[in-house]
Amino acid sequence: MSLSLKERYELTARLIPLYDKMGRSLTVGAVSFRDSLSLDEQAVLKKIIKKLQAGTHTPATLMAEYSGKPLPPPSPNDANTKKGKGTFAPLTPVSGKGPKQAKPISPKKEEARQEKHKQKQARRRQQNALELALIAALRENREFSDYANVFLAARAKKRRMVAYLGPTNSGKTHAAMEALSKAKNGTYLGPLRLMALENFDRLREKSVAAGLLTGEERIDLDQATHVCQTIETADFTANYDIAVIDEIQLLTDKDRGGYWLNAVIGIAADVIYLCGAPIVENILRDLAALTGDEIEVIYTERKTPLVFAEQREDPRKLPEPGTAFIAFSRKNVLLWKDMLEGTGAKVSVVYGALSPEVRKEQSRRFREGETDYLVATDAVGMGLNLPIQKVLFTDVEKFDGEGFRRLKPQEVKQIGGRAGRYGIAVEAGVISSYVAQDLNFLKQCYHAAEPEVSLTDVHMKPTPAHIRKICESFDDNHLEFALRKFQKIGHEIFSVDISEEELIVAEKLDRIFGAELSSLSTRWFFSIAPADPKNEAAFDFFLDLAIRYKKCMLKERNTVELTLYADERASLEYAETQRKCLTLYLWFANKKPEIFEDKDKAQELAAYYDQLINDLLAHSGKKKKKYQGLPLSFCKYCKAMMQPFSAFDTCRDCYQQRR
Repeated sequence: MSLSLKERYELTARLIPLYDKMGRSLTVGAVSFRDSLSLDEQAVLKKIIKKLQAGTHTPATLMAEYSGKPLPPPSPNDANTKKGKGTFAPLTPVSGKGPKQAKPISPKKEEARQEKHKQKQARRRQQNALELALIAALRENREFSDYANVFLAARAKKRRMVAYLGPTNSGKTHAAMEALSKAKNGTYLGPLRLMALENFDRLREKSVAAGLLTGEERIDLDQATHVCQTIETADFTANYDIAVIDEIQLLTDKDRGGYWLNAVIGIAADVIYLCGAPIVENILRDLAALTGDEIEVIYTERKTPLVFAEQREDPRKLPEPGTAFIAFSRKNVLLWKDMLEGTGAKVSVVYGALSPEVRKEQSRRFREGETDYLVATDAVGMGLNLPIQKVLFTDVEKFDGEGFRRLKPQEVKQIGGRAGRYGIAVEAGVISSYVAQDLNFLKQCYHAAEPEVSLTDVHMKPTPAHIRKICESFDDNHLEFALRKFQKIGHEIFSVDISEEELIVAEKLDRIFGAELSSLSTRWFFSIAPADPKNEAAFDFFLDLAIRYKKCMLKERNTVELTLYADERASLEYAETQRKCLTLYLWFANKKPEIFEDKDKAQELAAYYDQLINDLLAHSGKKKKKYQGLPLSFCKYCKAMMQPFSAFDTCRDCYQQRR
């Protein structure tokens, strides 16, 4: 059984100091607008909340009752009215070209103008009060306030959580998968298709009837007793003996953490194995208390030693084979690849834009000795078991979507821990860098104490029930509007973050499908597809699929055909974009096979582009310049290493300081 309402509020109360420290609020009473209301207005606000909860009033009747009489209709020039929206915009002064000398205004006109201004202010106060009341009422709604109990199948079970927490290469996932392989049925939930595929193969080797379920693949699900799947595909209605949730520290990830939250509190399994970093131990204990489940924490130790290089890497000679060079962008990965191949070395690469099949092939070439070095982004930190002897950081900064920042301790541990893999590498793993200051920084990060995290750092995602409830309450069916309101409503415990990319997708879908309630479920279905607004070509393909799907809804066409084709002259970047588009089409084909019927063709094209990308990475069409050693350059001021083939002699930080 879950906690009682009283116990849940007690747990919430424990988090108040953390919220205060962060400058956030747990309660509606702390909303800034409420503090600005008079006592009479606050009393009216309470009445509004009660009537909304009772369901006897609509927003329109409440507005009329609040003012005592129907509000006068806004004038066409009223800048405070948003046509078709459920909110009023802030008052904005209207300026226009007028005479240089203002004409005197008669007292009667001035009085009328003042009265009109008061009406606008009253309308604005009433609308804000109603909006705040709606938010307060929604926070008391079960889907918002009692989120854990929305997952009925999980709450009907007496679950037990077993948390394997420890550093990389400590056997956490191995122990959990051993237990899963011995169960009658179960599921593995991981962050990457590559990891689901790897554990699918592991179970098959043990003669377990395993199936694979990802966004674009469904293999042997009909006869499967065990399903390996990406976490976004988790089934909260099925019952399992055992569930394994991997990389549990991603609970605190701003973009995808909501999927891990749903899995932890919503998967209906007798025993749940949680594998990840120790940083989330307190979060897991609080979540177990919130759901009323037992929890056992088992700490694991690294199976092979991990050491830091005694001095910086010598830039005049190549490191030993088996070294992984870590860069933090696709551009820099390819630059390092070109530079290393210029010395005659053979190189494998791994970065986020590559499909799982390409990553798997690139990893195989490195594992089997066909290549000497691996150049990778931080994507190497998950899902790849490779014979890496040394992890060499080419930089200690990364761009996180908002700006450049230094690596966090958990990132250094996750990436650096790939060195010296137990059962593959035979020696201690080594972490190194070309810059002495960077090497010291990496060492400090690795040995730094873990930052404190709590439930306030767990990110909650909206569900279809949340979106529909918001639209009904505010009488506005725009998906973008609902997402913005969901963020404003927030949650008394968890964090709520809606990214700009999600809002962009929602706004485009509102334009394509319209803002009627009848199309809300369709817009939501498209909004959770793996669209990438940052890739213009792939996003245009996504919008084109949405437009053609709408035509199917209007009976103007029967299916959404695949319009892509094999291009033998494709560049690496173009091939990667085409592969993204195919991943998207396959996602829809698995969800709506009767409309997206070209699945077989999409799979053939995906295999074609996977092979083409591997060929392009292995055989560059350009004749590479040969180097004696690595042509590295360093900043003339701080001696920091510059990016490969840089045309400058000053690093970014020194340049900005000397501008």
